[in-house]
Amino acid sequence: MSTSLTAFKRDLSSNPLLEFTTEVNDQTGELKNSIYKAKYRSFTIELYPSGRVEIQGSIHKQFAGGSNHSDFTIDNLKTAIKEIENDLGISASDINIHNLEIGANLEVNFKPGLLLDILSFS
Repeated sequence: MSTSLTAFKRDLSSNPLLEFTTEVNDQTGELKNSIYKAKYRSFTIELYPSGRVEIQGSIHKQFAGGSNHSDFTIDNLKTAIKEIENDLGISASDINIHNLEIGANLEVNFKPGLLLDILSFS
């Protein structure tokens, strides 16, 4: 584990905005998997024994207060990222993105549910 990753985990685990918990065996008191989890707005943060840190969730939902049914501009994205950086004490340039979902809202002249029903039988 690199020194910077160790410091990052330590800083996250002592962040007053986060409350980390882990699964414990009720009978023995032993840790079940040593993965510590915390919620931050619409995100889940996981700290692994190996040193890996995962942050999962929707930047759009975080920005919009839990919903992603609104427009989300590049300026909104920049604002949301800055807020995350400030709250968690991280730099977006130090993060590896593994999955990214992009959507587009299009007006159509049919009921999208019908198309989804047809596609589900394929």
